[in-house]
Amino acid sequence: MDEETIDKVERPFISARHRDYGVTIYHDLDTCGFPADYPFHSYANMALRALRCCDSSYFLRSIHMYGDLDAYPSLKSGSLSPGDTRAEIFVKHFPKRKTVCKLDVCQDAVPRGGSKQPLATSALKKEIFSQNEAEKPPYTVLLATSDADFVKTIIRLKEDDVVVLLACESDADESLKNAVLVKWWWAHFIQGGEYQFKPAN
Repeated sequence: MDEETIDKVERPFISARHRDYGVTIYHDLDTCGFPADYPFHSYANMALRALRCCDSSYFLRSIHMYGDLDAYPSLKSGSLSPGDTRAEIFVKHFPKRKTVCKLDVCQDAVPRGGSKQPLATSALKKEIFSQNEAEKPPYTVLLATSDADFVKTIIRLKEDDVVVLLACESDADESLKNAVLVKWWWAHFIQGGEYQFKPAN
């Protein structure tokens, strides 16, 4: 078999011409949260271990975590560590409470047209598509979210030849779970566990 055929057999979920194995994680903290006793300093290492269950060539570029950090005081204080991954880590606080958020990050995240989606969701989408404008696909992103509102985002990224992986709760909406070929249940992902694979039709 030629190299392209081998790639399609061994990695049916990745573009045959895809050769950049750096992964950027976009994490919706409000729908993929952590157990109370989770060791945040291990998160990056566990994420990388999970990714390498899928492909040993993967490495972490950066992690972007957006959401209400009031539920995670230790995370808010900067306890998240890149560990052995050397990944850049960005954590931004977006309150879920309905009071007006006057923080600059909140004002920047407000979508045009009066959308009612959570501020963290809007901000993550902006961050995702800013990467899409800055980098030339193909590249790989992993969305850590259980919000079905990201289905359209996934579709648009795939149309642009971005490889999209997913980590979500096992009871997430079927439309979200079926939007990707490779996904992890969130509880498994944060422990460095195995992925789920949905064969192409």
